[in-house]
Amino acid sequence: MKSSDGGVSAFVIVVIVLCVFLFVLVAAAGGFLVFYEPDTSGNAITAYKYVTDEEGNVVYETDEEGNKVYAVDSSGDQTSGKYNFLVVGHDKISRNTDIIMIVSYDTYEGSISIVQIPRDTYVNVDFMSSHKINAAYTKYYSLARSAGSENPDYDALMSLSALVTENFGVKINYAAVFDIEGFANVIDILGGVWIDVPYDLDYEDPGQNLYIHLSAGYQLLDGDQAMQFVRYRKGYAEQDLGRQDAMKIFISALLSQLKANMSVSTVSEIASELLDNMISNIGLADFIYFAKSALSVDLSKVYLMTLPGVSMTVNGASVYVLYKADVAEIISNYLNVYVDDFDTDDFDPYGIFTSDSSSVSEVYNSPLGTGEYIVYNAADVNENSIDIPTGSLY
Repeated sequence: MKSSDGGVSAFVIVVIVLCVFLFVLVAAAGGFLVFYEPDTSGNAITAYKYVTDEEGNVVYETDEEGNKVYAVDSSGDQTSGKYNFLVVGHDKISRNTDIIMIVSYDTYEGSISIVQIPRDTYVNVDFMSSHKINAAYTKYYSLARSAGSENPDYDALMSLSALVTENFGVKINYAAVFDIEGFANVIDILGGVWIDVPYDLDYEDPGQNLYIHLSAGYQLLDGDQAMQFVRYRKGYAEQDLGRQDAMKIFISALLSQLKANMSVSTVSEIASELLDNMISNIGLADFIYFAKSALSVDLSKVYLMTLPGVSMTVNGASVYVLYKADVAEIISNYLNVYVDDFDTDDFDPYGIFTSDSSSVSEVYNSPLGTGEYIVYNAADVNENSIDIPTGSLY
């Protein structure tokens, strides 16, 4: 395993900014949450199972008393001071989640670990015809609507959280999904973000309303330009993996910009914007708690990495097959919030990240160390950036 320095999650920024605003309000009212800590003993992920009835309709599975059945039990003994967040970003048109990250926050050590899940990660789960994890949220949204959900976006988020909890062996305490385009307004409120664009970035896809035209060089990007930088991938040698590294650069720069330009007026504006573009299961008191502690985290202790794997063609589709042993090592070292040590068998107990294909299973079962991964920290990324290869590696 290689080790270097890293980034921070857009969600952590969202939490920090919104929490500061809420914390000021509560503090003015008496600061009654001085000794408060989030309660992690319950089943925070309220996702339900879906089944098909005799008429072929998608409905919620219920028990003998007519109660909805949970898709996963996310309760369990958890180490005090450690919390996991699932952060999801989607576009308005397809709802595909091209940004999926697990953020682990250790309040005692004062560290934040962000693990990026590539959007093309191979999965084989019920109700899904696509084998890419970025299509799961959209499918869960459709299932929720078919079952009569009053809030299909929220239920889709909970279902995706349950998928991660059960199959990665990672307890998810909180989850949030945000509109990628709407986040551009947050950048504008901050006055833009300074980023060293490594190359000329040019790409157009009218079907996605995607128009990317950025010149190389260190420059102040407004909200629209920042989103162009984050969404670009076609010119990178490893495409989506290159975009994952660009996201590290963007997040690190954004965090630095937030620290430099935070004010009472910007906090209020950003909080309002985020509330319009984010769905989450985080309550007010928990927001305040994380605001009080997360603001003190040093950039050198904000770590970011991408799950190791390899791009392959499976049944005519380009997917990203994970290296089981290396992914399990990341979970054990950076994402385990349970009191008990993480066991490799806790990862992918149902084999949804592999298939009967010999080529897929061979990659999936590669020995530990096959998928070398780099652990970055935000301070170093801001100082030295990340080299993202362009062109073709093949």
